Amino acid sequence: MSRTRSRSGLALLLVVLTAAAFALADAAVAGPRGSTTYGDHKVSHKEAQLIELGRRLFFDPLVSRSGERSCASCHDPEHGFSDPFIVSEDDVGNTVRHSQTILDSHLNPTAHWDGEFRSIEALVTARIGLPSGTKGSGGHGAPMGTPSAGGLGTPFGGGRGSGGYGPPPSNPPPPPPETGGPDAPPTRDPKDSTGRPDTDITPSTARKPFDPQRLSELPRVQDVLEEAGRYRSGFRAAFGNESITTARIAKAVAAYCRSVRSTEAPYDRHAQGDGDALSASAKRGLELFQGKAGCVQCHTLSRKGSARATLTDFAFHNTGIAWLGLPEDKKAELKRVDELRILDRGRERISRRGGDLRAFKTATLRDLTRRGPYMHTGRFPDLEAVIRYYAKGGSDDPRKDERLKGFDISDAEVKDLVAFLESLTGDELPGRAPAAWSLRPEQTRLRFVDAAGKPMPGIDVSLYPVGDVLPGANERTDRLVRCTTDAKGWIDYAPPHRTHMRVKLGQHLVLSQGDLVPDMCEKAVVTVPVKGRTTLMLRVEKDKPTPETLVAEHLDTLVLPGHQPPTTKLTRRESIVTGGMRLVRYEGWFRTDVPAKVMVRVPNQRVHTERERTLTLESGGVVTLDLTP
Repeated sequence: MSRTRSRSGLALLLVVLTAAAFALADAAVAGPRGSTTYGDHKVSHKEAQLIELGRRLFFDPLVSRSGERSCASCHDPEHGFSDPFIVSEDDVGNTVRHSQTILDSHLNPTAHWDGEFRSIEALVTARIGLPSGTKGSGGHGAPMGTPSAGGLGTPFGGGRGSGGYGPPPSNPPPPPPETGGPDAPPTRDPKDSTGRPDTDITPSTARKPFDPQRLSELPRVQDVLEEAGRYRSGFRAAFGNESITTARIAKAVAAYCRSVRSTEAPYDRHAQGDGDALSASAKRGLELFQGKAGCVQCHTLSRKGSARATLTDFAFHNTGIAWLGLPEDKKAELKRVDELRILDRGRERISRRGGDLRAFKTATLRDLTRRGPYMHTGRFPDLEAVIRYYAKGGSDDPRKDERLKGFDISDAEVKDLVAFLESLTGDELPGRAPAAWSLRPEQTRLRFVDAAGKPMPGIDVSLYPVGDVLPGANERTDRLVRCTTDAKGWIDYAPPHRTHMRVKLGQHLVLSQGDLVPDMCEKAVVTVPVKGRTTLMLRVEKDKPTPETLVAEHLDTLVLPGHQPPTTKLTRRESIVTGGMRLVRYEGWFRTDVPAKVMVRVPNQRVHTERERTLTLESGGVVTLDLTP
């Protein structure tokens, strides 16, 4: 009896100590009164849970219709929550415009350059839905409401979220003439847009044009998140239960976006009376900004409910930028007929008012130096180019804002104005988490199973810390982790000081529910969409070489524009020589998430080229290709 009581007492002590540990963890992020400080503002503990859930959803490509592009793909925190490329990529192609920063979006009454959305929630709901015009769509789509050329996506049913930042479009738009020099902002490299080596897969060129209506075949974001089961604890902490809906996803992402606020800049200290905060050059630039340059007409220095100057009137103006994209002969024609529906119509597309034609929202100047290229077209690579454009009065757009008169400016004054604009960049990067998530587990457990639910032992797993940076991150804590699944398919690891771990499997295996695991996840089952092995036998002349790997491209699959089709890699195992011929065995996993019909490029034995052969793979079966003359 005494031993039983002793064990009960020990259990009670452990419960108390565990509760105390969680309380201390909460205090680290929530503060003494249950509030959390984000930059210079405080939120309740409950709101902090919502923000931190939104932070992780913001960085996860799974939170998109294609499963390939995260919010951070176009709004990179390391680049002022904008995109270093002239245009971005979304689920259906290249965006029409350069991405706009989400900085200080809590003050912004609308979203997008043309004010298309009245709230961030509405924008997110549209982004994770279907583009307008596609079957089953319930909201807006890509900017301008139409899919554009190039694009991204992932094969339907094949490895959602596997790319994170995804492959580049096949047809990136050329930079405008002014941006073609060595200092021009980057366009998408057709070989690699991520800094990572491209795959060794060469997709077939004879593919059918993509039909946007097929986007409705992709599973809904909330269903994919629900099935993956990796955000349960986050939704429970933010909403009280684990239910995942589009409205909850949008609310969490919007809460995070509104927490991304500009930090104090040298100009702010100058405005507070610090005479030494600005250099002499920046002070002269401020005089130009308020004086003959006229920047302050739209980039207001008023506060409008903010602790600091907003540096935008949040209004829409035609600054002549869209007109620059027209050929001269087209300009002459349009001046004669006064055609309204040309190029990017800007705000007029939403308001239907002629006075809003080619008008775009005034961008905030906060953290300007962190987020070039500039303008809604990404036309100008640096601030000097922007200043000189306005100094000459903009373009010759007949609908241009009448306040753009142009002004005389010397090279020295250009430098002064740039110096002032540089003083608007905050001392610290905005949007950083004040602490790690308060309920974050000490260890994450993942179990890998095949399509039939059977454990997959002996699989090599590589884990890469990715996502947003959390306090305490450094090279020692955030390094690559390698492990192997145990007899029941389990691995264990400590979450890094980043919001996510990227999971990569050996043996050419792919994942069907995204490859990112948030640090909120304590335990999850990861389904690998394979069932057994498939074998391909090549019959060749005995002295002819064969490749180490064959790539089987699955046919009749949904492949979004500019993206590679799903593939199965077949690895050479051994060969047998018989009767002057050689049988070479290739083996790979049999995928259950794509059709078994494939196209394989095999060596042409007579000339040193390749030829395409179509066949159907079989689970546990053997398919033979005869390449002999």
